[in-house]
Parts: sequence; C-alpha cells; structure tokens
Amino acid sequence: VSRLDPHEMLREVEWSTLFFFVGLFILVEGVVHVGIVGGIAERIAAAANGDVAVASLAILWFSAGASAIIDNIPYTATAIPVVQQLVDSGMAPDALWWSLALGACLGGNLTIIGASANVVVSNMAEREGHSITFFMFLKYGALTVAASMVISTIYVWIRYLN
Repeated sequence: VSRLDPHEMLREVEWSTLFFFVGLFILVEGVVHVGIVGGIAERIAAAANGDVAVASLAILWFSAGASAIIDNIPYTATAIPVVQQLVDSGMAPDALWWSLALGACLGGNLTIIGASANVVVSNMAEREGHSITFFMFLKYGALTVAASMVISTIYVWIRYLN
C-alpha cells in the first residue's frame, strides 16, 4: 500500500526491544499466574492492618522499586489486582490508586529497563554511537527518583492521608 520495500522497513524495527518486551510480559504473566501478586496484596493488607496510610506508602515505595526492575507498564498491570484487593477490603481508593500511579511511573526512571522509553532511547543512542551504560543511567536515575519519591510521599500524605 505504501510502496515501500518491506525488507528495508523491517531492518529499521527495534527487534531487540520488541523481543525484550515479549519476554518481559511473559515473565510478568507467569508471576501473576503462580500467585506472587496475590501474596503481595495479602502481605500488604496484613502489615497495614486496615491502615490506609501504611498501605498507601508501602504501595508507593514498593511500586517505585519494582517498576525500576520489572518495567513500569507490566508492573502496573500486575499491581492493579493488588490495589483492587485492598480497595475491596475497605481501604480508601484514592490514596491507593495514586500511590500506585506515582510509584510505578516515577520508579521507572531509576534504570534503563524501568520504562519502555528508556529502553528505546538507549538502543537508539547505541545505534548512533552514544552508549548509555546501565550504571551511568542509574547514577542520574537514582537522584531523580529519590527526589521524585520524597515529593510524592509528601503529596500523598498531605492530599489523601492527612
């Protein structure tokens, strides 16, 4: 339809990035299937003992750490049932959902694999001869995430838990 050579177009596809995410989504679905996500929800609920402040801050900080390792999109997809289970147990939904959104989004800035955009940019930079190493990214990401998470903690506390 576009009259472009399909072979030429397929050479431009970021195959390593696509296969990385295919594997990542398979792994995350396996984690959900074996019950790890449900176990985490039960532990957070038990540790919080009905206290929405404890649950919200646990979700906020755990989400930041987990999304830096797993990637924020599949992490969020797996964490939604955790938060829903806590909401269904009677906890305030706004604090929990915002904690998940902020933690998962901002935690993805910690590592190259923490967000899809990070992986794509890293691969594009490498292709152009500008290597961004994992530890170089981590050095700047740690400062960014630390500041973002402190601000997020204060925001969630003042807005929803005070």
